[in-house]
Amino acid sequence: MTNEKLRDVIAKAVYEILDPAQHRKIAEAFAKPDFHFDEITESSMVLTELCFQIEEALLIEIETTDLFDNPRLSGFIENIQSKLAKA
Repeated sequence: MTNEKLRDVIAKAVYEILDPAQHRKIAEAFAKPDFHFDEITESSMVLTELCFQIEEALLIEIETTDLFDNPRLSGFIENIQSKLAKA
């Protein structure tokens, strides 16, 4: 799976989880080549739900620590790519 496709999967999950009032902030973050997930939410519960949504979409196990240890989009995508390569 390409990094761009993974970025789309993550963006879809973020849009599904966060309140529509936050969609402008999400769009601004995803317009950047890379961003820190704290730019879209500071809630660990939201980030945990994000991991669950991505797990369901990709059919792989993603620990919340995968996101917390890789808080930038690029690092999180690299982590997911590694998991997909092993699956």
